[in-house]
Amino acid sequence: MNESAASSPQDVMVALRESERAYRALVETSNDLIWSVDAQGRWTFVNGAVRRIYGYEPAELLGRAFTDFQTPEQAVKDQAVFARIMAGAPHFNYETVHVRKDGAPVWLNFNAVVLRDEHGAVLGTTGTAQDITERKRSGEALKLEQSLFSSLVRTIPDHVYFKDRQSRFVRINDVMARHFGLREPAEAVGKTDFDFFRDEHARLAHADEQRVMSTGEPMVSLEEKETWPDGRITWASTTKVALRDATGQITGLVGISRDITERKQTELARDRSLSLVLATLESTADGILVVNAEGKIETYNRVFTRMWRVPDDVLATRDDARALQCVLDQLSSPEKFIEKVRHLYTHPEEESFDTLDFKDGRVFERYSRPQYIGGQVGGRVWSFRDITERKRAEEELSWRTAFFEAQIDSALDGILVVDSAGKKILQNRRMGEVWKIPPEIADDKDDTPQIKFVTGRTKNPRQFVEKVLHLYSHPTEISRDEIELTDGTVLDRYSAPVRDKDGKYYGRIWTFRDITVSKHLEEHLRQTQKMEAIGQLSGGVAHDFNNLLTAIIGHLGLLQDNAHVTPEIAESLDEIAKAANRAAKLTSQLLAFSRRQVLRLQDLDLNEVVEQMAKMLRRMVGEDVTMQLDYAPEPLTFHGDAGMLEQVLLNLAVNARDAMPGGGTLRIATRSATRVPPAAAGQTETTALAALVHLSVSDTGTGIAPEILPKIFEPFFTTKEVGEGTGLGLATVFGIVQQHRGWIEVKSEAGRGTTFHVYLPRIAVRSANLPLEISAPPARGRGETILLVEDEPAVREMGVGALSKYGYKVITATSGAEALALWARHEGKIALLLTDLIMPGGMSGLQLARELMQRNPALRVIYTSGYSPEIAGKELPMKAGVNYLGKPYELSALFRTVRNALDGEVGRGVF
Repeated sequence: MNESAASSPQDVMVALRESERAYRALVETSNDLIWSVDAQGRWTFVNGAVRRIYGYEPAELLGRAFTDFQTPEQAVKDQAVFARIMAGAPHFNYETVHVRKDGAPVWLNFNAVVLRDEHGAVLGTTGTAQDITERKRSGEALKLEQSLFSSLVRTIPDHVYFKDRQSRFVRINDVMARHFGLREPAEAVGKTDFDFFRDEHARLAHADEQRVMSTGEPMVSLEEKETWPDGRITWASTTKVALRDATGQITGLVGISRDITERKQTELARDRSLSLVLATLESTADGILVVNAEGKIETYNRVFTRMWRVPDDVLATRDDARALQCVLDQLSSPEKFIEKVRHLYTHPEEESFDTLDFKDGRVFERYSRPQYIGGQVGGRVWSFRDITERKRAEEELSWRTAFFEAQIDSALDGILVVDSAGKKILQNRRMGEVWKIPPEIADDKDDTPQIKFVTGRTKNPRQFVEKVLHLYSHPTEISRDEIELTDGTVLDRYSAPVRDKDGKYYGRIWTFRDITVSKHLEEHLRQTQKMEAIGQLSGGVAHDFNNLLTAIIGHLGLLQDNAHVTPEIAESLDEIAKAANRAAKLTSQLLAFSRRQVLRLQDLDLNEVVEQMAKMLRRMVGEDVTMQLDYAPEPLTFHGDAGMLEQVLLNLAVNARDAMPGGGTLRIATRSATRVPPAAAGQTETTALAALVHLSVSDTGTGIAPEILPKIFEPFFTTKEVGEGTGLGLATVFGIVQQHRGWIEVKSEAGRGTTFHVYLPRIAVRSANLPLEISAPPARGRGETILLVEDEPAVREMGVGALSKYGYKVITATSGAEALALWARHEGKIALLLTDLIMPGGMSGLQLARELMQRNPALRVIYTSGYSPEIAGKELPMKAGVNYLGKPYELSALFRTVRNALDGEVGRGVF
């Protein structure tokens, strides 16, 4: 045997120990978790990487099941994987999530092999695990960014599209698809502008895009004239930018186009109008002068210079002083001229017409009216007409004609004047705007195209024509009605005959006023009034019901205090008391709906809120709907109003039920969550995770269409038939959740149901929210006299019986006036006023108390009401148990409040 190959047992042991130390050093310095678990899933070995990954010391994990470091839901999934391993799977690679010592989730990728003994039996498993938390977070962030980008592209109102280097569409948004008349955006993929537009526009667009992609220079806000195969012409403001890949190479472009057709049409109409004005200005026989608000010359026509004989060089320099002097030198009465000018400049909204006498015998008509710019007087227009050779009668006729034309052209209504045969004589510009008559039709001397166009614009052409023919055959008749157009516009139509002083019929005048907005406002006002009426009704019902409950609860208290009541009757009385308290809670919700009760915020457990509503929800959804409740294993504490959260649950459950007319499954789940609150949640902007409680309400119903989904939280929006919904349910839910500093999300798929997710801020510790313990019953009365003012007989009688039995003398009144009369007879005896806040007869409880306090400042006062104490206003703080009793109330509260008011300083008077 070779001597170098021979080794003693001691050498072997030394080598083994060195090898073991090297292995342990490698294991302990590894960044990956090296682990082993036994067949029961308990950790048998973990290396030092556990401190960084889990935040635990290795000793804290050994002997514990790996599922102890997971959420219950994840543990169930991983147990199934572990069972497959224990069944003999040779190895596995698996991503899962565990929980660190500080409660934060940590994502791990496990690689493992099965451990077997010498007989092949499975002893457990061992392997490594890598922390992939950051990778998962990056992936989620990327998904979110992609989702936000897709949402932006889908919802932006402009046309958004992407093209490749050959100017072929790669993607377009929904708005552009509708613009192209496509059912889906995908139908445009692979096509070019030549598939949608005429060649002249498609060629120009292609050339622009190729230039952008070849140079890399963007094309910004280019106005494009789009010509369509059917002859339509539209305008768009387009921006095109080259797209580059990671290496900087241009791969295509992105374009955004905004439809500016309406704006261009307005600009073209404005240009036409300006051209018409300038042409009219120069073609008129009158001299026209336009000045600004300061009286400075803006423009004039050639006739003006000829009539006034003002040198061109003076007018060209806009020297107003020299021009005015030239004018004054020609007039017979320059002082009168100046006086009129000054008067009009100090009264800018006045119109003026007069005549001017010249030294050389000429006579001018002078007409002046304010020039309105944006609804404000921006200057003045002067017109001058030489009437030297005309008769006074012709002068008067001309003035009246000019005045009428100015009035009709400046009217806000569309005006049409026809002769006795129904032929158009004139119409103003507003007529074309109201009816949206194309200029070429409006300017046509032949009435036929305009009559055909206008008739086609009405929703009921036959009725429209019948009305016109009827009025033409009844020339003395005056008519006023409303017309609805095909686009939803509503016009107020008025028609009256045109007659002279002798009654001769010359034709008919028609006026059309756009009242669409006012009609919508009227409809909205009716809806608002209806909801206000419902609120007042519910508040009134709740108030009256609280009076009844006060009597019921009071008499129950008297019966329960009776020593002769048997245990069986006492048990029934307790059940009645519970039912009365539940009824009181319902009235509280009615008052909240009518906005006559303030929110009552307290620390709540979401599980308890859902559980308390579950029984009622089961009855409400019906037998054909299966309701599943899935509660979080731990308390979910938050700060809120239980009644309002119950309303959220009720509204969401009702919506779910209505979405499942043929039955289905309603699932309500509660969970804890950690999310970054969106800006809409009313939180300070942050990227930190927030601790939240999560309520989800899911159904298996019809789902919500994508085009409707963005509108579901808008007030008065509903997809239900008229009379079946107000459109306030989800708007109310949205408002309540926002008031609680939370937010709501909805996910829906047509035919597969809808899920609403409600997130509210979670609090760490829940306060007691318990009423104060009363160590002893309140002291009995000592014969004091109480003036009880209550218009409800049942409440009044109960109060008399209870207070009398408890040692007080009671005087009753049904109104403020009756109470004042009783005061005059018992003034020296009455120690306390117990009055309802709201009473008939024109005097409230607050007014009564003030009147009596003036007579006796030491009088103690307690107010009661079935409404919120805030109904008295901010001037009088109401404190329960001190100077206020909210209906319904128990007798113990009545006795305690009376005693507190009589014995304590704080109960005195109005404060």
